[in-house]
Order: sequence, then C-alpha cells, then structure tokens
Amino acid sequence: MELLQRLRSEHADILQALEHFEEELQAFEEAGNADIDAMRENLEWMTHQPLQQHVHEEQALCRALASHEGEARRTAEAMQDSTENLTETAEALLEQIEDMAEDVVVPRDRFDALARRFVAECLDQIEREENELFPLAERLLTDAEWQRLERGNGYHAPPLHAQSAALWEIR
Repeated sequence: MELLQRLRSEHADILQALEHFEEELQAFEEAGNADIDAMRENLEWMTHQPLQQHVHEEQALCRALASHEGEARRTAEAMQDSTENLTETAEALLEQIEDMAEDVVVPRDRFDALARRFVAECLDQIEREENELFPLAERLLTDAEWQRLERGNGYHAPPLHAQSAALWEIR
C-alpha cells in the first residue's frame, strides 16, 4: 500500500502550497493587490507538480475501486466527479491569474470567489480521499490489485489538463 502512503504524503505538499496560496490571496484582499506572479507560479506548481501526479494516482485508485460493485463504485464515481470539478476550477483560476498578470481587468469579486472555491474544493477533495476513498481501498482491494496499482499497469488516468471530460470517465 505504498500508493496510499505516497498519496497521503502528496496531501501534505498540496496543503502547504494551498497555505501559501491563501496567504497571497489574503494579501490581495487586504491590500487590494498581491504578487500576481507569485500566485501564478504557486498555482502552476500545484497544478503541474503535486496535483497532476496526485490526480493520476488517485484516478488509478478510483479505476481499481470502480471494478467493484456497490459502495466502491459509487465512491469512485463521486471522486471522479469531484476531481473533474476541481480540475475545471483550477484551470479557470489559472486563466484568471494569467489574465491579471497581463493587466487584463478581472472583477475582484469574481476572482476572489473562484480562488476561494478552488481552495475549498482542494480541501474537500483531500478530506474525502482520507475519510472515504482510502479506507474503502484498504478494505476492498486485493493484494493483486495493490500490486497492479504499484506497478502502474492497467489503471492509467489522463493528465490534469485533459481536453475532454469524456477522458475522465471511469471505464
């Protein structure tokens, strides 16, 4: 179950990056301006480093669970949906930050709402993984399934910035 240890470790990295992102967001709210480049770099790092790898591994875990019936399949499908929502939010937020960095006017309340939604969705996703997905995987997946996951064979997921939501469907 090294995969779960890796995913939990990635949670710590993601939470740390979210903390830094929230600090920049707070500075933006209080002072009316923030280091947009730092916000962009932080978000790009999150979406291209820990989140991308994490999503790939989480989706592999969901695919393994989806092969089971009942609660496992429902949980995997729900996680799939929330991952898709988080991905869309991250992409929209990154687009807004890039616009701001290029001096495109972005309504402050719209940016703030999207940034807060991104943070909330990340925190919710981590909580659901820790409290629902991981315990279910520990309980239901066989040794052979864990070995297959560890080898990375057969449970491939698309990258974070998939072009089509259809690519994210559990097959």
